[in-house]
Amino acid sequence: MPAWALTERGVEYVVVASDGRHETVAPSGVPRSVTVLPQPDPPVGVPQNVTVTVDDTRARVVTWEPASGPVVAYRIYRGATQGLPPGPDTYLTYVPADCQVFRDATALPHASYSYTVVAVTTHGRTSAVS
Repeated sequence: MPAWALTERGVEYVVVASDGRHETVAPSGVPRSVTVLPQPDPPVGVPQNVTVTVDDTRARVVTWEPASGPVVAYRIYRGATQGLPPGPDTYLTYVPADCQVFRDATALPHASYSYTVVAVTTHGRTSAVS
């Protein structure tokens, strides 16, 4: 279940065993349930000082300073217009949290691009755009 589906009241799960013909809840006839309460997702900072350089092969190399908080990955977006909000049309890839560099070998040599880096937490919470 995704974290966004949790409410302040939690989520109730009921475990039922089945052999394909019969269902049972142990002990027989007494439903057992557990309520999972959501844990607040700590805030996540914004990746800082995003820079783009061109390497010897004409690929764009995007670097940034890590975001604060429980970051597990960074999403990389590329657009032709500066300030373009990140979305499915501009999404390129993601890199793990211990990586603060992305080499864009798919960039066209003479094209102009704007890159955005967004930090992502374990629960899918995202930072503001870089």
